[in-house]
Amino acid sequence: MTTNRLENYLALLTIRRTAGRRDTTILGGTFAVSFIATIALGMLNQISGRSLYLVTALVVIFGLAYLTAWVKFQIINGSIGLIDNLQVTKEG
Repeated sequence: MTTNRLENYLALLTIRRTAGRRDTTILGGTFAVSFIATIALGMLNQISGRSLYLVTALVVIFGLAYLTAWVKFQIINGSIGLIDNLQVTKEG
């Protein structure tokens, strides 16, 4: 009975890992593009003054969202490793 629950939880975690990988990829790409665009536009003097502060705040928010998604992804990977080890000890 316990192994069935562990297998079900492992299946749920693998689904969450796939979603976490997707979220991390999307947020990382968005952060990278916005960071590079901010630097490029700043060097070309296209943004300055207050608009620079607003754009920088958005880039920081994208960066924090990426870090949050990456941490959640790593927690899910750790949980999958834990469940794998629990299954090995139950079977062995």
